[in-house]
Amino acid sequence: MFSQTPPKEASVGVQNVAEFGDTKALRKELDTAGNFVNDFTMASGALFPTQSKPSKNIGQLEMDITHRMISSISMIAPSPDWFTGISNYRPIKDGKWLQSFTVDTYPWDAGTDSGDTYSAFDSATNPKEPVHRIWSDLPVNNVFVGQNGVLPVGQWSCTKVEETDCKEDGNARFFRRMKDGKVQTQKCRWLGRKEVRKKFCSKTSTHMFAPSAGDVCRVSCDTCPPV
Repeated sequence: MFSQTPPKEASVGVQNVAEFGDTKALRKELDTAGNFVNDFTMASGALFPTQSKPSKNIGQLEMDITHRMISSISMIAPSPDWFTGISNYRPIKDGKWLQSFTVDTYPWDAGTDSGDTYSAFDSATNPKEPVHRIWSDLPVNNVFVGQNGVLPVGQWSCTKVEETDCKEDGNARFFRRMKDGKVQTQKCRWLGRKEVRKKFCSKTSTHMFAPSAGDVCRVSCDTCPPV
């Protein structure tokens, strides 16, 4: 979402979250991303951690074999344009979804405001700078620096929840074969005949970006999780 190689300027959505905590533009960017984004959720209101309320539950996200990365973003408030979050984290190990994970996240600068204290007056950066992580050698008044360098400012935890619903998109594509070094795929609706299902529903994909039929065509292949 924000950590890119090479570094790029913040989108309007990332900038508005970092500067104002406003998610409207980011929501529109995610909506227009089409199939690149499978699901997203927004927290209601800010979190100011206390001993009695150290965290906030922001709901559930639906992930699948073709959408295996998760990102998050939260404004650091108050601040000029600082934020924290996860960028393109893959909760998979040895080919399986993690049952749970916790990630500590560090402060980032959206590159859109030149303020260097939490409550600095608005000072738009012109021209904008690429989004960058805040390190101890950056001139940001050492606001995040401890004895061991820049400290984490957030923590994100997720727990895998078993599905209670099983769906299939007839236009979703699964791995068919490799030919002349190129991957060939086919739509789930192609699995209408029994002999075709028998051949492909048990076949394992050999291409990391083309899922097996059993993973994406779960109704046709009868691979829905038990209820």
